Amino acid sequence: MDECATNAHRCTNSSTCINMMGWYYCQCKHGYEGPVPDNNLGTSCVDIDECEESRHTCHSSAQCVNKDGGFECSCPRESVDCRYSCVYEDREVAHGITVQSQFNPCMSCMCKKGVISCEQPKCDCTKSSSDACCPQCDSRHACRHQELNDVLFMHGERWSYQCQTCECLFGEIDCWELKCPPLICSNPIHSPGDCCPHCGDLCSLGNYSSNFGSNCTLKSVMYQSGSEFLDPEDPCVTCKCKVPFCAELVSNTACCVHR
Repeated sequence: MDECATNAHRCTNSSTCINMMGWYYCQCKHGYEGPVPDNNLGTSCVDIDECEESRHTCHSSAQCVNKDGGFECSCPRESVDCRYSCVYEDREVAHGITVQSQFNPCMSCMCKKGVISCEQPKCDCTKSSSDACCPQCDSRHACRHQELNDVLFMHGERWSYQCQTCECLFGEIDCWELKCPPLICSNPIHSPGDCCPHCGDLCSLGNYSSNFGSNCTLKSVMYQSGSEFLDPEDPCVTCKCKVPFCAELVSNTACCVHR
C-alpha cells in the first residue's frame, strides 16, 4: 500500500510523505526541522527561525523577518541605502539575478528581494542528450536488476530487494538495510517472509482494554476493528480496519475490466 498516494498518511502540512516498502515516513519541508515522532507514527516539524539562527540571505542593510516555513527581507521606507540583494556563498547577488552554485554547478539560484531560491535542472531524457547534470539520461549509467535481467534502473532510481533498499549510482548498485517503521506496541510480531516486524490488532491483545483505539474513522464514518468495507469514494477499493490505521487491502475483482 502506498500511504502517500492514497492519502492514508499522518504527515502534517509542514512535512512531505515519503513512501517506503510496507510503511512511510514524513520528511520536513524546507524551512522546517525535526521530525519529532509522536504516538501516531506521524511527525511534527517546527519552523526554523532563519533570522535568529543567522541562516538567512538578507543583505546586512535589510531586516530579516521570520515567517512560517521561511523568511523575508524588509527595507524601511525611509531607508536610502537598504538593498534587496542576497548574500549567498560569501558573495552578493543582486535582486533578480540568477547564478550557479559554487559547490554544485548544476544548481541555479535566483535572488528575489533578499531571498535566494535554488533548483536542480529539469531533465527530460526524451528531448535532451545526457550531460553531467542529467546522468539519469545516460543509458551507460543504468543498472540491471539482481535477478530480473529485463528490468533496468536508471541512475538515481531506487528499488527494494531481499529486505534491502537498492540504488543505481552511475551503473553500480548500492544496497543497504531496509529501514523499518517505528512501532507503538511492546510485543511486535515478525512473521516469516516479512522484512519488518509489525503490531498485531491492538484490540485482540490482552494488554489493551477494549475501548483503546477500537475503531477506525474514514471520511467521518466509524468502523469496528477487523471489519471490511468499501471505500465510500471508490467502490473498487476494499478497506479493512486494523487499529491504529485503516489500510487498503485489495482491489475488487468485480471492477476489473478484461483486456
